[in-house]
Amino acid sequence: CGDAEQARFYLGEALDISRRINDALGVARAQGALAFIHLTDGDLDEAERGFSAALAEGEKEGDVGLQAEMHANLAQVELGRGSRAAAADYHRESLSLYLRMGDERGAAGQYRCLGVLALQNGECEMAKSHIDRARQIHERSDWALGLGLVCESEAEWLRAREDWFAAEELCGQALRQYERAG
Repeated sequence: CGDAEQARFYLGEALDISRRINDALGVARAQGALAFIHLTDGDLDEAERGFSAALAEGEKEGDVGLQAEMHANLAQVELGRGSRAAAADYHRESLSLYLRMGDERGAAGQYRCLGVLALQNGECEMAKSHIDRARQIHERSDWALGLGLVCESEAEWLRAREDWFAAEELCGQALRQYERAG
């Protein structure tokens, strides 16, 4: 979605300005955003460095939201490296932080990610439990994008159980939620 080089330029500018005015959290947020670009480019080492630096600053400054976000992003780095166990650890820490803040949407995202990982590990009942928790949260807020993601995860769970018809129905529900989300 857009020009990565232009994003790098503006984020670099934001990073420089944040450093000049001694805005530690501004530096951390810019580092995290730049790291996300590295992640999407497949540069896992640079992504990890940026997310870890942002996480350390979030811990130093007591910004629990930033910490939760960086743990979730580090989970994606670990998934890119093929380490589901390490990714699950990061997602669990992120979940704990989102729950501590009372951020239900953030928590729901982590429940869903943990459900997908459990499914990939063959832990179908645990997967279902996590995905169900995510659904309950997203239904309360009626967040279409979140519901679409949950429908996709539920469809994967059903495919693992070889319930092809129900999985196809859920894929249709996911599509309708995505259309509703715009």
